[in-house]
Amino acid sequence: MRYCRPVLIFFLMLGWFLPAQAQRGDDSLALVYKKWHLEQRKIIQLYMDLQEYEKAGFWDVYDSYSRAIEFLEIDYLRIITLHTQHSNDLSDDKEMALASYFLKNELMLAHVRKQYFQKFRRALTSSRAGEFMQLEHSMRTVFRLNLQKNDPLYAPATEAAFSQTIQ
Repeated sequence: MRYCRPVLIFFLMLGWFLPAQAQRGDDSLALVYKKWHLEQRKIIQLYMDLQEYEKAGFWDVYDSYSRAIEFLEIDYLRIITLHTQHSNDLSDDKEMALASYFLKNELMLAHVRKQYFQKFRRALTSSRAGEFMQLEHSMRTVFRLNLQKNDPLYAPATEAAFSQTIQ
C-alpha cells in the first residue's frame, strides 16, 4: 500500500511525457525492436553455434523469452526517446520521474532475465546458458550504445556493428 501513492504520482507525471502521437511513436518503436530482434537471432545463430540436439529446446525458450521482454525493451526505447526529445525542457521532478521509470524498467528486465536463465539451463547446459546470457547482454549493450550515438528511430544495431564491438 505504501507504494500506491508514489506509483500513482509517477504515472500522473508520466502523462505529461506522452504526446498525442504516442500510438504512432509506439508503432515506430515496436518496428525498431522487431528489426533488432531479427538481427539478434542472426547473431545468436552465428555466435552460439548450437548443436542440432540443442536447437529445438533453445529456440522454444528463446522465443518465449523474447515475448517476455518485448514490452520492457520497447518501453526502454520509449524512455530514451522521451528523454532525447525533452532533454532541454524537463523539470527536475520530471527528470527524476523519468530516471525512476528507467531504473524500474532495468530492474524488471533483470528479474525476467534471472527467471529465464533457469529455463535456458534446462534447455542447454549451465555453461551454455551462461554463454547465451552474456551474449544477449552484450548485444543489448551494443544496441543501446547505438541508440545513444544515433537517432533511436532509425539506427538499430546490426550484426556488423556487433562484430566490430566485440573484436
